[in-house]
Amino acid sequence: MTKRIFGISEKVWWIVLIWITVLLGVLLRTIRADEYPVSQNDDGLFYAWVGNSVWDDFTKPTSLSIFEDSETLFWRSQYKDFDPRDRFGFRMSEPWFDSPILGSILVSLPARLMGYTGFGQYPHMLVRLPAILVSGVTLVLTYLLGKELFGKREGFWGLLMLSVWPLAAFSQRQSYLENFITPLLLLGLLGVLRLKKKRKKWSLIICLAALVSGWIKFSGFFVPAILAYFLSLKKEWRVFWKVIGFFGLSLTLYLFYGHVVGGEAFWQTIGNQVGRGSYLLSWFRVLEGPGIYETIKDSWWYLGWFGIFWLANKNKKNKFLLTNVVLWMLVVFLTSGRNNTSPWYWYPIYPFLALAMGKLTYSLYENLSFLKLAVFLFLGFGHFELAGYEFSSNMLRILAVLILGFSYIYELGLIKWKNFSKKLVMVLIGLMVISGALATMKYPEIVCGDGRCLSPEKVWVEE
Repeated sequence: MTKRIFGISEKVWWIVLIWITVLLGVLLRTIRADEYPVSQNDDGLFYAWVGNSVWDDFTKPTSLSIFEDSETLFWRSQYKDFDPRDRFGFRMSEPWFDSPILGSILVSLPARLMGYTGFGQYPHMLVRLPAILVSGVTLVLTYLLGKELFGKREGFWGLLMLSVWPLAAFSQRQSYLENFITPLLLLGLLGVLRLKKKRKKWSLIICLAALVSGWIKFSGFFVPAILAYFLSLKKEWRVFWKVIGFFGLSLTLYLFYGHVVGGEAFWQTIGNQVGRGSYLLSWFRVLEGPGIYETIKDSWWYLGWFGIFWLANKNKKNKFLLTNVVLWMLVVFLTSGRNNTSPWYWYPIYPFLALAMGKLTYSLYENLSFLKLAVFLFLGFGHFELAGYEFSSNMLRILAVLILGFSYIYELGLIKWKNFSKKLVMVLIGLMVISGALATMKYPEIVCGDGRCLSPEKVWVEE
């Protein structure tokens, strides 16, 4: 018999809890989204320009290019060349092929619907609105993937971690194209895991992800390779060859489009992209510390990595997370270089790190461990300082000794206070979640308070 709470089934309460958590995550990605991070004009604006130009004429994609030696440049200027902080080179290119065009078309939609065309400064919130909406899809898919792998409770904890994680919240509000690739990757992986349940439906979804992802950004062409890898492990050869076929079709269509529209200019851009180079030490740029456009002291980044490696030797389902992180880091290695390994290149690994944190959190609740709790304490609560709160050093030392001392004695079996240990862990988890939400709301005030952030252009509606 289904358990009922206040006359409502437990299943309904669970669905409500999931959607509240998703909405919380979307809300945290929306608060001050037009103000932070805006320490520079990020690429979202330039993708919106591309999308608008494609809506006008799909044979003339036009925007700012990162390549200074492109033959397609028709205008170049320097904005505030005398000021190193605000120096910004405009290199307008037609046709523009720095990335495929589908993601840019999506980014441009809100601005275009509000009447913004051409190459002006669009309001930041309109540029970022597509990424914020897509982040909601990413949150839902993260929960579904975690549920499929570990169960609904672990999936929920992974969703909650991703929802309130400041680094993820700040990153996923930016219209970088990786944020549009991420849900396609998660959807494809979910299809691989559920393939035996509804084969026809999920086979179609996997093939759709393989077909579309590469048109978001060139790194998206690696999504079919990742899906094919897991399909081969499961001996799903029929779907494997379908994915390979759709990948070939997608790549062929893109090359055909580029050649017809751009000819020599298209192939020159492809050559420039390949010319970035790969370096054996490029991963150190990733592991040195989390970043958005600037470095941010977010301790959950390291907690997520600890969770990933802690889970790796448990079983195949746990290893699935590490495998996806390693595969996407391989994509980062293949598509970037020593000095241009920008933070957005690794945005697709955030859901896997969040699921690892969720799994670690639930494991700690189920079985209190001194080692896990020590890592949990020292990497889980840094967001209070990120939010601007200062605590007495002696108080922190005493609390750490008391909590870890209790966990050590409990693990030795000298005390049997299991209910107390679970309540203690729940209190700690609650504080950790609160700290993440507070940091997401307050950190932009701290950073932008000294005038470092550009003042965003607002949308004004005349009555």
